[in-house]
Amino acid sequence: MQNTTFSMEITLMLEITQSQIDQFNLIMFNQFVEKTKLHLHELFPEKMALLDEDIIHEKIMSGKAKAKIYSITSERDVVLFIALSIVLGDNFDEAQENQWIQAILVNSTLMQQEKMDLIYARLDA
Repeated sequence: MQNTTFSMEITLMLEITQSQIDQFNLIMFNQFVEKTKLHLHELFPEKMALLDEDIIHEKIMSGKAKAKIYSITSERDVVLFIALSIVLGDNFDEAQENQWIQAILVNSTLMQQEKMDLIYARLDA
């Protein structure tokens, strides 16, 4: 008896619509917001207890958008950026007393994690 191998190639094409992509992005963003809220409540329970949920949501959204200006886009680093805005104020990156922070944030030779690590290291010093 001869051993015969059959080979069949099946090509499966999936079409993902823009609407599906948008829905997925919305789900991912909402998960990010919820995880960030929990993290902020753990870090700053007293401050967060004083804020309305809509204000917290706005702080997260504006912090995420502002972080992106400085090429900070990873979840870890965006959360750290938002935490700075809770502690130092919404415009901490523009404040005169924080010019050193601005210098780090605009430094295009630094990766996003390096930026946040440098800022936190100096604040801890």
